[in-house]
Amino acid sequence: RGVKGVAVEAQAASADDQQGLGARMAAAFSAELARGAKRVVLAGTDAPHLDGGVLAFAMALLRHYDCVLGPSADGGYYLVGLSAEAASQAPELFADITWSSPAVLEEQLENAARLGLSVAPLHRVPTLVDVDTVEDLRQWLRADEAGPFLCQDFRAAALQVLQDAGEEPAAAAEDAGTTAK
Repeated sequence: RGVKGVAVEAQAASADDQQGLGARMAAAFSAELARGAKRVVLAGTDAPHLDGGVLAFAMALLRHYDCVLGPSADGGYYLVGLSAEAASQAPELFADITWSSPAVLEEQLENAARLGLSVAPLHRVPTLVDVDTVEDLRQWLRADEAGPFLCQDFRAAALQVLQDAGEEPAAAAEDAGTTAK
């Protein structure tokens, strides 16, 4: 089932644009509110197991909470959703976050509490692996649930990344639980 009123917009960011991440997210919330949205969910493109069901559930949680966070295994988050009322505080919510660190989720929760925002319990939203590093890619490829999601072209590309990182093709394939071609 689809998510009603989904707007898809991608924004590229450079690795050294850390200060701007919170500002870009706040601007995205502001833009969607200006279009009339009552609830907005932003999701990273580096969480390959994220699906429409998680997005729809996050939107549903926003009927009861000001904020929804989808925790990632590395201490960050792959998804943030805000109600219209909470989105008006987005600049403050995303301020003083140490982006790309294991403290991101904790700092985000502290900001939400400081602003008086209700946050959906983290156990309600699945914790997913986001792929930020070669080791993350290796972990994702090894995960039992990765199999059905991996087309052969993606598997080959992932193995190439591991090989480019200095691993032998057979060792990379063995680590990923697949066969090198």
